[in-house]
Amino acid sequence: MKNRPAIKSIFILTLCISLWNCQNKDKNTGKIETKDIESVDLFIDFEQDGVVQPVSIEYIGDDQLAILDGKLKEVFLFNTDAEFQKRFGGEGKGPGEFSRPLYVSQTGDQLHVIDGNLMRASRFDRTGTFKESFPFEGNPFTSHLTVMGPQKYVAGTQGRENSLLKIVDLKEDTTIYFGQAMAESQVSPNLEQARQQLSNGEIPTLVKNDVKIFYDDAGNNIFVFLSAYSQLQKYDTKGKLIWKKDIDLKVNDAIFEQLVKRAEKSPEAAMPVVQHITAMKVVNGTAYLFWVPVEGHRRKIVKVGADGTIETIYNLPKMDPMFFDFTVDPASNTIFCTAPRMGQVYKASLP
Repeated sequence: MKNRPAIKSIFILTLCISLWNCQNKDKNTGKIETKDIESVDLFIDFEQDGVVQPVSIEYIGDDQLAILDGKLKEVFLFNTDAEFQKRFGGEGKGPGEFSRPLYVSQTGDQLHVIDGNLMRASRFDRTGTFKESFPFEGNPFTSHLTVMGPQKYVAGTQGRENSLLKIVDLKEDTTIYFGQAMAESQVSPNLEQARQQLSNGEIPTLVKNDVKIFYDDAGNNIFVFLSAYSQLQKYDTKGKLIWKKDIDLKVNDAIFEQLVKRAEKSPEAAMPVVQHITAMKVVNGTAYLFWVPVEGHRRKIVKVGADGTIETIYNLPKMDPMFFDFTVDPASNTIFCTAPRMGQVYKASLP
């Protein structure tokens, strides 16, 4: 009987330690590997390969890459040895043509090109043969739209229906709203107010619902990155939240400070861009996040496991020719990065 207080104290202490460990797991405070990428090598150059403005890139399997040229409005197919295979698309409003193509992606064995002007997704097979196009509703500039299948897509809602996202199935004529909105929908966006909020060190209401979306067809999951909050969320195909994790890197404060300074110097009514990553890819349930560049810090690619735990942070070399999009070849553990302003694509091995 005399030992009961001691036993009770030990039980409480054990419970506290257990809860503390669980909280740490949720905050990604476990051991994270940091690895340096030794070199980034030129892969494709516009002078030799004809690509002028590579804005988007996707590894499509079988050692093949699809590269979207925003200037030429075409998709180039190369193999991973930088050998040209085919090009398709072109400027126009007809079938298989583009007005303002934003990005190329793959679902199953089909390629999709999202057009921001025509507000439509065009579907091709892996050889570049046009199959169909279908319209979409959403803002593909602030909320990265992703295709789940024929005439079915996921898009951001900008807070409509008090939701963050929606799954639209045009064949079934259904829409599923899901995810908690971070702010109310703004019917008439006030750009000057948004710029002023950012210059005051606040996240502008206008961008609180901006997201990047990636559909992992291998695992039937939807990955969503909240651009202004550096938070990664994972949903099933019915819109049920599986988990959400704050990707809290030390460099995040420097990124936000840089954005605030830009807002202070930008002209009135300038559209503020608040983001922590420029691109996201998911390979077999593993997410890769391409962090934005910030002065004084090495550019990073963050690898996040299927359970939301940060596994590895890769540091790119200091030489960074304004990389924008990237893709991953999981077989060779190689990344390919686009540099649109220079008309080049680079490659590097992940250590």
